[in-house]
Amino acid sequence: MSEQMALAKIMSPSAPVRMRLPDERKAISHKFVIVGGDKRLELGADGQVHTRVVDVNVYFTVGFYPDGKLGEIFIKIGKEGDEKSGIYDAFAIAISLALQYGIPIDVFIDKFEHTRFEPAGPTKNPDIPLAKSILDYIFRWLERFSEEARTSVIPEDAGNGVSGSDKQVEGSTPT
Repeated sequence: MSEQMALAKIMSPSAPVRMRLPDERKAISHKFVIVGGDKRLELGADGQVHTRVVDVNVYFTVGFYPDGKLGEIFIKIGKEGDEKSGIYDAFAIAISLALQYGIPIDVFIDKFEHTRFEPAGPTKNPDIPLAKSILDYIFRWLERFSEEARTSVIPEDAGNGVSGSDKQVEGSTPT
């Protein structure tokens, strides 16, 4: 091997390595609601088209490496097979793969929090009372797992079902 080829091999970046999560891992599932976030057109009994406003329920799950680092996310919205649900599912797979190849969650938080698009609106979570979009809510919620915020090896609330949205908001009813 020539000296130039040896130098090129040393200088070139190594191939990325995917660090898969173990088969059993800590995870947190979280549900949030964007109140009145979806508008649907319906044909009324009177033959007129009416707009019906409905809440948008979003469920997402985050999985952790044994050292407490975030390693995957899953997003479920609406009914299975729905176009939006498929897009969010594909987005979550892409983010999960990037996390497993070593890109810190902070990069995604910086890019996706405060993004604005429908559905948007008030939520039932007092910690994040307004979602500018589904991605805005998710990445603002994920800030607790950023490299800067992480203080323990495994997040204390991983797996115990407690989050800000579980707090009862005065005057609201539990869902």
